[in-house]
Amino acid sequence: MQIIDMRKKYCKSVYLILSIYLILGAGQCFGQPTFLIHQFNLAYKGAVKPRLTIRAEYFFDEKISFSSYLYAGPGWGEGVAGVGYQLKDWIYIGFMAGFQDDKEHIWRIMPNFYLSKGRFSLLGLFGHGPGSDNDRFALQFYYNLKSFKVGIEGIKEFTIYALGPRFDYTCLNKPPIHIWVAPYWDFTYGKPAAMFGVYAIFGKKGVIETD
Repeated sequence: MQIIDMRKKYCKSVYLILSIYLILGAGQCFGQPTFLIHQFNLAYKGAVKPRLTIRAEYFFDEKISFSSYLYAGPGWGEGVAGVGYQLKDWIYIGFMAGFQDDKEHIWRIMPNFYLSKGRFSLLGLFGHGPGSDNDRFALQFYYNLKSFKVGIEGIKEFTIYALGPRFDYTCLNKPPIHIWVAPYWDFTYGKPAAMFGVYAIFGKKGVIETD
């Protein structure tokens, strides 16, 4: 059992190192990728818990892209990478797979999509660990103005399911830096919750918005 645990930790470490290398080195390997660095916080039951995500994306042509995603929070981490496909100018779908910080269930998948038509956009990220209870979902619907977005977001953050409005303001244009806040109602335990954060997008703009 100890040998199996060591192998799992080794595999996760190798994958996370590889993901970081792809994120930080993609510019030299492929050209100009898009990066998103996002620091956000969950305020719930009188506590504020920080999270950090890093995403990268590179389109090999007008249709096919490479994407990578790293997440770190209190007592939790995950790293996934995969491919995406631009079905139409306004429809993007992707699938990533990798590892999560779970001793019994190390595998993790993340189907995702992005739709954008006129001033409206819809983003979905669905992180799932087969056999575990560590799912993290986010579904964001926005009405987009020049420097401000307003919409509604539904999330599953491990044990809670929550829904509420979300407000996003672009406080700097080059590079784009956004601040946002979302007050939620948690339907699992009947309690208020909130998230707030800041993120920056670097490189050629692609389908990355936020997470």
